[in-house]
Amino acid sequence: MALLIPGPKSLGKDFDVFLEPLIEDLLDLWKGVPTYDALTGKTFSLRAVVLWCIHDYPALSTLSGRTTKGYFACIHCDKHPLSYGLRSKTGYFGHVRFLPKGHRLRRNNEYVGLHESDDPLEKFTIEELLAELQKVRDVRPGKQQETGKRKRSKMEAGRVRIWSRMVSLWKLPYWKFLKLRHNLDVMHIEKNICEALIGTILNILGKTKDIAKARLDLKDLGIKKELQFRDDGESCEMPHARYTLSTRNKKAFCDFLRKVKFPDGFASNISRCVNAEGTKVQGLKTHDCHILLQRILPAAMRGFLDNDIYESIAELGKFFRELCRRKLNKDVLVEMKKEIPIILMKLEKIFPPAFFDVMMHLAVHLPDEALLRGPVQFGWMYLIERRLYTLKCYVRNRARPEGSIAEAYVANECLTFCSKYMDDVETRFNREPRNKGFSDEEAYGVGVFGHGVHFTSANELVYDENSFEQMVCMFRDELETTGVHNVERKIRLGFQNWFRNHIMRLRDTHQEEVDDGLFSLACGPDFRVRKYSSCIVNGVRFNTIDRDKNKKTQNSGVMTQEIIQLEYNFDERTVVLFKCEWFKLDGRRTELNYDGFFKSINVGSLWYKDNSLILATQARKVFYLPDTKLGDNWQVVQTFNHRHLYNVSETESAQYNAPAYQEDECCEDEQRQEPLIGIAPEMPLNRDDEQGLIFGVDEIARMQLKKPPM
Repeated sequence: MALLIPGPKSLGKDFDVFLEPLIEDLLDLWKGVPTYDALTGKTFSLRAVVLWCIHDYPALSTLSGRTTKGYFACIHCDKHPLSYGLRSKTGYFGHVRFLPKGHRLRRNNEYVGLHESDDPLEKFTIEELLAELQKVRDVRPGKQQETGKRKRSKMEAGRVRIWSRMVSLWKLPYWKFLKLRHNLDVMHIEKNICEALIGTILNILGKTKDIAKARLDLKDLGIKKELQFRDDGESCEMPHARYTLSTRNKKAFCDFLRKVKFPDGFASNISRCVNAEGTKVQGLKTHDCHILLQRILPAAMRGFLDNDIYESIAELGKFFRELCRRKLNKDVLVEMKKEIPIILMKLEKIFPPAFFDVMMHLAVHLPDEALLRGPVQFGWMYLIERRLYTLKCYVRNRARPEGSIAEAYVANECLTFCSKYMDDVETRFNREPRNKGFSDEEAYGVGVFGHGVHFTSANELVYDENSFEQMVCMFRDELETTGVHNVERKIRLGFQNWFRNHIMRLRDTHQEEVDDGLFSLACGPDFRVRKYSSCIVNGVRFNTIDRDKNKKTQNSGVMTQEIIQLEYNFDERTVVLFKCEWFKLDGRRTELNYDGFFKSINVGSLWYKDNSLILATQARKVFYLPDTKLGDNWQVVQTFNHRHLYNVSETESAQYNAPAYQEDECCEDEQRQEPLIGIAPEMPLNRDDEQGLIFGVDEIARMQLKKPPM
């Protein structure tokens, strides 16, 4: 909207002025607007309020009028923030201040006493906040007309300007009483943290936080001496840090990303982001970072980095994974609020101060906002970004973007309205979903026939005449090994024959008591068995292992070998079975490995080979990642719930699946690990397996002359 009024008097970034008509309507809605209720035929007073604003962090400054950069970039730390001037940026470290006084982790911390105060950080009270806003109440929106560089007065020299202007939202009478006015965008916070971790661990040029100036910051602060420059008189060597990967491990990590396959609709193909040389990752989208930070990066680093670094990254990923649940527990959020400062303190013991910018610091305030707001889907930017992408796609004439968007929006509304009245024409409202096929067990007397499986591959017809005789032979062998007398008599009195004869007799005498489902089940299946390689069960796609080998996705679920359809002789009743591989989880060499974050299984040993069939509706989708720590034949199990499906229980006995619009994956219902108790033991932060970068003495001397701002 700011582009509509170009020129020297343009509003620039202060485009909240365009909200003035909306503010007037909101003031009327606060007082109440007479509204007619068509159901009751009465008039009532309609009221509405603004709960909070959703935007990314730069837009927060535009919409609120508060600065989001510099020493007061954190909107929650108004008094004595954690900011500290470094050589290349403003760092936010020293999260020990979030711990209560007397906490044992406050002792021997390298950042204690670095800031002006070690007291816990506080926000302005309502009175202090209004006093700050009164100082800028006369600031007009738009570009300032001053020419030249403005000189600061003596009164302004010792004060940092936190608020730039008083925006129109403060005209709302309830705005000052809201505890959460602007949401921190979890989506972009995850993206920035993930890119910082990957760029630093892989030492990607232009993305890493571990640069020469970051090493000089260590000397200025007198910390991490093993990572400081080594001067031999003629040159200076910057030693490699323990949190970076060697060239061999970089290629191994990129090969790991190439092998990763996700289920259908879970995430994009991350292997496309690995460059041809296989040494760096680039072009990650926000949802790619969302998946990488919570699941993929910690699982990969367990085999490439030391245990203390891996645990710190895994704890950070688990924090965001619990924060992004569809349902939040207040007690869990209170524990997360206590744990996140310790997680950041662990990272401070490993990474340099330049690694901790304001985005890394904002993670400490996310549990507080979740306690006020609720789940993250009510405050992050995924929904907004998708809508903005749709509007950007409307632009056909780049010289007139506003007109293109307006014209396409009107056309889309007209087509949407007309589509509601066209039942005989396929539209996006009546089109069948891509993953169709939901079970309806109540439609049949016997629930196994109501599987609702939709097959998506060609079938293979196999004549299995001897299957019944083979089962009889197996039953005879079991009876003989147990020493049962009169084996043939026991076989004749077997359950299957008894069940079939009983249903036949009951159908002849009391036909009304035997429904078609029981009669079909008693007659047994057809010997001609149909086998498929792909199907959809309750909106979830399942493939066999052979079909998944040549695909970029992994939909074999519980390692499905075959998809078998049994046909019964009445009204096209069928039963769909999955033939699965069950991995052995006990034994000295095949025991389930669980390190508190990930579960690994040995896929080289199988059991229950004779009992490998399950109903298709009993299968739950999982996917596997290569285990970089235990090596071959070991896979990391990743369980998840599909983001387009969720269970809602209207009563205690009824549940149904319905589509849900949410841009995250729901974590499994698992017990939380033991609370964090301390910091990892002291270990050297450098590694000497490779020679570090060499700098000239003169170049280091020039950089040292530029003192960091204080």
